[in-house]
Amino acid sequence: NAWSEVKRCLEERLKELKQEQGSATKKEKLNKFISVQDYATN
Repeated sequence: NAWSEVKRCLEERLKELKQEQGSATKKEKLNKFISVQDYATN
């Protein structure tokens, strides 16, 4: 039925969002690490 289809789409989107969040936090950590290294070399 229509509801299960909607629910499935939402779950897919949620998975995508979680993956995006994961990569975003990795990027943030990497940026922090890089800025710390820059600070150390200057």
